[in-house]
Amino acid sequence: MFTVMHNTLTPAEYADLYASVGWTPPPLEQIAIALAHSDLTVSVWDNGTLIAMGRIIGDHAISFFVKDIAVRPDYQGRGAGKLIMDTMIAFIRETVPQGYNVSMELIASEGKEGFYGPFGFGAKPGDGMGHGMMALVVGQKPVGGSPRRK
Repeated sequence: MFTVMHNTLTPAEYADLYASVGWTPPPLEQIAIALAHSDLTVSVWDNGTLIAMGRIIGDHAISFFVKDIAVRPDYQGRGAGKLIMDTMIAFIRETVPQGYNVSMELIASEGKEGFYGPFGFGAKPGDGMGHGMMALVVGQKPVGGSPRRK
């Protein structure tokens, strides 16, 4: 049986799991800032071993973005990813006021798009709403300053 934890993920744990799926993790300082500013981090554990994670960032009114869903390769297909998504959807439902319709967005890793279908996600091929897109922007602010706008 897996254990689900909220908002306990450390930068080192994040980096280790991130690397386990073949991604190059950002520096620990950058991860720490990202985790501190996430609305929710979800981690899934199996007998003390971190096996999966994900996080949500959002505005609590119109849009939430699902980020960094990662499941150790030897645990993929065993329900950890579903636990993360179910937890995130429940968080959003409990966070926004009744009657609000909010957008839950993500960018799936190539080849993993089908995982998200059962949660209501569909490919965004540009059927009058535009294509799903992402751009990387390199920051220029000196390290150590607050990442939030004032």
